[in-house]
Amino acid sequence: MNRMTFSQARKKLDKIAGETYHSMRFDLTTRFNKYKNQTEYETVVSVYIDGYNHYSGNYWEEAFDKLEKAMAEPKDKPCEAVPIGLKEINTEGFVGKTPIV
Repeated sequence: MNRMTFSQARKKLDKIAGETYHSMRFDLTTRFNKYKNQTEYETVVSVYIDGYNHYSGNYWEEAFDKLEKAMAEPKDKPCEAVPIGLKEINTEGFVGKTPIV
């Protein structure tokens, strides 16, 4: 299977994000396994578009699959802020203020 290159991933992220802030990352860890007498490599890549989380995987395809899945889901509506302190109440014709506890 041919894996996506860094350059291909960059073009894809640029296309998906458009003018929205975005970033990508490639981490390569190299270590010598003395039990197998060989050098081992591990890659972790991640993609990010403003308004979404960082999505990572061992290959670009994994990271993009996660990002595209998140983008396809409806975003949560922001909740309305409830003021801290006094709140207006109306109980049986009585209008007053009471502390929120």
